[in-house]
Amino acid sequence: MKNILQITILALVFLGFTAAPAWADELNHGASNAQLSGEEWWDIPYPQRFDSSLLMEKQEALSVSGKDLVTESGSVMILRGVNIADPDKLTHQDRWNRRLFEEVASWGANTIRLPVHPMGWRKRGPDWYLERIDEAVFWANSLGLYLIIDWHSIGNLQTQMFQHPMYQTSLVETSDFWRRIAFRYRDVPTVAVYELFNEPTDDFIGNGKGSLGKLSWESWRETLETLVDIVQVYDPGSISLVGGMNWAYNLDPVAEMPIRREGVAYASHAYPQKAKPEENTRQAYFDAWQQQWGFVAQNYPVIATEIGWVHEDGFNAHVPVINNDGSYAPNLVNFMRERGISWTVWCFDVDWAPVMISDWEFTPSPQGRFFRDVMLQAKAGELSATTIPSPRVVEYPWMSIERWRDMYREDLSIADEGEIELLFLGDSITEGWTETIWNQNFAPHKAANFGIGGDKTQNLLWRLRNGSVGKLDPGVVVLMIGVNNFGLGEDTPVEVARGVEAIIDQLQSDFDQARIVLLGILPVGQEAGTEIRQKVSDTNMLLETFGGRDRVEFHDIGAAFLEEDGSMSPQIMADFLHPTEQGYAVFAEQLNAILKPMLP
Repeated sequence: MKNILQITILALVFLGFTAAPAWADELNHGASNAQLSGEEWWDIPYPQRFDSSLLMEKQEALSVSGKDLVTESGSVMILRGVNIADPDKLTHQDRWNRRLFEEVASWGANTIRLPVHPMGWRKRGPDWYLERIDEAVFWANSLGLYLIIDWHSIGNLQTQMFQHPMYQTSLVETSDFWRRIAFRYRDVPTVAVYELFNEPTDDFIGNGKGSLGKLSWESWRETLETLVDIVQVYDPGSISLVGGMNWAYNLDPVAEMPIRREGVAYASHAYPQKAKPEENTRQAYFDAWQQQWGFVAQNYPVIATEIGWVHEDGFNAHVPVINNDGSYAPNLVNFMRERGISWTVWCFDVDWAPVMISDWEFTPSPQGRFFRDVMLQAKAGELSATTIPSPRVVEYPWMSIERWRDMYREDLSIADEGEIELLFLGDSITEGWTETIWNQNFAPHKAANFGIGGDKTQNLLWRLRNGSVGKLDPGVVVLMIGVNNFGLGEDTPVEVARGVEAIIDQLQSDFDQARIVLLGILPVGQEAGTEIRQKVSDTNMLLETFGGRDRVEFHDIGAAFLEEDGSMSPQIMADFLHPTEQGYAVFAEQLNAILKPMLP
C-alpha cells in the first residue's frame, strides 16, 4: 500500500497529471505563471532557486541529530518564537512589512512560524506567495530569525474533508506546495523547518471521531512519509515537521509507529484544554503532557508550534485555548524547558486568538507579555523557573492551592483600597509577624503584609503581575524572598538572585517613587557551615549587588539571629527557619533601625 501510494503521488506531481478538484492549481514542474506566459511552450524557462548569496547575515543551517535540533557547528538549538498571520491577511491589512519582523525580534524570539492557507495560496497564486516568502527570508535573516513554513490546513487530507473552506486542499496540491517550497529554498538556512500539515483530524469541530471521514495514524503516517520523501528529494537534509492526531496534539502512536524517515521532528499543539488531568496541579499536567506528547522528546526533536491561552472573558476566547488561573503558561514553559522542547506561540496578531498583541502598536496581551518576558530571558541566557511568573501549582500538607488563592484574593482586596505607606512582600517569614509585634512596630505606618507561606520568587512575581499592587503607592517596600527556592526546590543561588532581580524590576516599574528595602535571606539550620547556610550566604552576596540600584537598599541582618559561634538558638527559631516571638522581636529591632529614616 505504501509503495503504491508513493508511486501514485509522485507520478501525479512530476507528470503534471491531476485528478484534483477544478480549483486545484495546475502543476508545471515549479514554473511560475510569469514564466508560463512565454509566447511558445518551448520558451518556458525552468524555475529558479532562491539565491542565498544575497542574504546579509551568516546563519547556521539546522538539522536533526538524535533528539535535538543542532546547528552546523554541533550546538543544540532551541527554537522559541511566535506565529504570525498568513501573508495574504497581513498584506490585505497593510501589515506585511519588515517592522512586524523587527518587533518580533525585539521580543526575544529566534523563530517565526509562517502559516500559508490553501485558500490563500490558490487565490494569490504560487508566484505571489513565493515573493512574500522571499521577503520574509530577507527580513528574518537580517534579524537573526529562523522560519518555519506551515501548510495551514485543518482536517482529513485523505478524505478531503476539512474544518472550513480556507483549509480545503488535496494530497496533490499539498505535495506540489512542498515540491515548490523545498525546490526554491534548498540550502537556505533561514528556512529551517517545513511543517507538512498543520492539524490533522477526523473530528469536525467536536462532532465526533469520523465526522470528517476515518483517519488512522497508520494511514496518516504513510501520507506523511510520502510528503517527507518529496521534500527530501528537493531539499536533502532539511527538517520535516509532522503532527499527530487530535488537531496535532496527541503523539502517543509515535511510541510504536514513528515516521520511518530521517530528518523528522514532531509537532504538538499543546493548548490548555487539551490535557484533562483530574487534579489541577503542576505534576498532574506534567504527567498528562508527558504521556500524550512529551515522551517523544526523549528520542526525537519536538516543536510545540502552537501554544497560548486567553482568559474566558478575553478577546475571542474559545475552546481549547481558555485558561483562567494563570497556571498553564508557566507550567508548560517549565515542562518544555526541562525537556529541551522548542515552541512558537499563537498568535502575534490582533485578530487570530489567542492574540499576543492587542493593537498594531504591539501592546502585549497578558499572554504576550508573559511569553515576551520568557523569550527575552532565554535570549539573555537567564531563563529559569525562578524568573517565570507562576501561581502556586503544588499542593502542600500545610497549605492547599485553594488556600493560597484565598490569601492572594485577600491581598487584592487590600491593594484595591490603596492607602498603604509600608508594604511587606515575601513568604511565610514575612507572613508570620505576630500581631503584637506588628501592631507595635509597623501598623502605625499604614502597613500591609503580603507574605504568603511557601512562596518562591516566581510566585511573588506572579502575584505582582496579576493585581497585587492594585491602587497601591507605598513609600517603602520591604522585600525578603528566596529561601523556599532552596527548601522546596533545587534552584541555585544565581537562579534565585535572578528571580529576586525580576521582582525588583517589577516593583520599580509599578512604584516609581517607592524605596525598596531588600533584605538578605535569613540563616537556615541550627549549625554553621552546612550546605544550606552556604547557599544562603552565596545568594546574599549576589543580592547585595542590587543595593546599588536606584531606590534600592540591601541589608543582611542574618547575624542578629545567630550565636557567636554561628549556631542558632531554638529560642530564636524553634524550627531553625521561622522566627519565634523572641526572634520576631529581634527582627523588628533590626528593621526599625533601617526604616526609621525612611518613614514619616
